Amino acid sequence: MFGFSTSQFLGFALFICLFLSCKSPSNSVLNIAVAANVQFPISKIKIAFEEKTNIPCNIILNSSGRIFAQIVEGAPYDLFLSANTDYPARLHEKELTTQAPIIYATGKLILLSLKDSNALNIDYLKMDQINKIAIANPRFAPYGIATKEALEKLNLFKILEDKLVRGESVSQANQFLFSGAADIAFTSKSTIFSDKLDSKLYWKEIDQALYSKIDQAFVTMKNSKAKQTEIKAFQDFLLSEEAKKIFQDFGYGID
Repeated sequence: MFGFSTSQFLGFALFICLFLSCKSPSNSVLNIAVAANVQFPISKIKIAFEEKTNIPCNIILNSSGRIFAQIVEGAPYDLFLSANTDYPARLHEKELTTQAPIIYATGKLILLSLKDSNALNIDYLKMDQINKIAIANPRFAPYGIATKEALEKLNLFKILEDKLVRGESVSQANQFLFSGAADIAFTSKSTIFSDKLDSKLYWKEIDQALYSKIDQAFVTMKNSKAKQTEIKAFQDFLLSEEAKKIFQDFGYGID
């Protein structure tokens, strides 16, 4: 017998379901893989797009690195909204996409606390009062890379390393904070605009000079020839003024 963990089994089941749905030429549902930091604006974009076009969308959230790996392994996604330009560019180099990456928004990194504003002082992170600091894992998540860059420029990464709790994505880093598993978190600015949060939030935007610009890009995949009309419709909507306004409302920059 092969041994599978629960998460591996669920991931495999999702892959099979998506594969079967994409094999059906009559199925116009768009399978859109989305970086976890975009979870709040993408829900509104999905609703607005479906109302305008009557094209249903299936949103799959994960870290950009995990989605990249899934696509390389053959995951049947139609579009990929990444938290950076690197992963889409690498897919384009592998000739898995229909076009080069297109930037749809620019992300911003913040320090987020549920306790008090004093914790937003970077030097305060070294204090004994802060035991755990949630971040997205730099191995998989662009916001984790940005956090590491910022802490290294401040000569704090090695000092704080034992306090860092790494989530696979921004979403998991947020979960660590809201569950009490972490005292503070480095996360995306879009988090504070969620209408699902009932906690009082204290936040501070990290100086953008401390980390590489978080240009977020999307690509459309070659494996969905039967849905090119639907894919083009979503791409056009994603670049529309309506979608740009949604991203801006959630704290993203739009060039």
